[in-house]
Amino acid sequence: MKPVNYVLVVVLWIASVPALFSQTSIQPDSTCAGNSGEIYKVTLTSGSSYDWSVTGTGHTLHSTNTNEITIDWSATAGIDTVKIVETDLNGCPGDMVKLAVVRIPVPIANAGSDDTICSSGSLTIAGANAQNYESLVWSTSGDGIFTDGNTLTPVYTPGTGDIATGSVDLTLTANPNTPCATPATDVMRLVLIPAVVVNAGTDDALCWDETVFMDDPSVSNSSTYTWTTSGDGAFDDINLLNVTYNPGDTDNSSGSVTLTLTATGNKHCPDISDTKVLTIRPKPVTGPILHF
Repeated sequence: MKPVNYVLVVVLWIASVPALFSQTSIQPDSTCAGNSGEIYKVTLTSGSSYDWSVTGTGHTLHSTNTNEITIDWSATAGIDTVKIVETDLNGCPGDMVKLAVVRIPVPIANAGSDDTICSSGSLTIAGANAQNYESLVWSTSGDGIFTDGNTLTPVYTPGTGDIATGSVDLTLTANPNTPCATPATDVMRLVLIPAVVVNAGTDDALCWDETVFMDDPSVSNSSTYTWTTSGDGAFDDINLLNVTYNPGDTDNSSGSVTLTLTATGNKHCPDISDTKVLTIRPKPVTGPILHF
């Protein structure tokens, strides 16, 4: 009797499952450091589950195990990777999909320390600094004018309103790099010391060898002043505002003399001077007496 040969046939049945396709994203992505509520998602496949993760520390993930996740990013600038693995309804995992995300640093602005100048002068800002910005702009709470107002070292010239108020706030704004949306601002206060104002009075004329009393000079924002002369006359007191001047021989022979009133400033405002010109009429010359 011939032996019987048996053939064992094994049929392998592979269930049809949904294909797990990688999701495409622009690489790398970017966000602003510290942003919250950033949404990332992949196409939803019915019956699939999703395992999300993020490299690095300081991030908070919300709504895991769905095709969509919300991330609160760390406030520290840097780059980390969002990862997802999709598992289908049959428990088969797909390839890990990754998305690099760059956290752009937020801008920082420092307008510098408060400062003080004379109201007649201008301020060159030297202590300002900024970081992580796309552009800079200075603005004023008053009516002055910036020169080079898009730099860290602008020059500010106070306006009449600034001077009347006695101070003005200067604001530095650092506009952010994309995708950050919130600019950084900082304020410095500029105090304006009233400038010294001097008026030596109206020019005058007098007769030869005549003494003159200064009745119309004025000084503002200073309590110390001094008179000087271009000639050889004498003042009764050079530190009086309403002073008396007695022309000298050289003054009389020259026919004029210039008197200068100088008011003392302070550490912010300089000394200021103004002049008054005295015209001296010559002494009349009488001819000889004739007898007819």
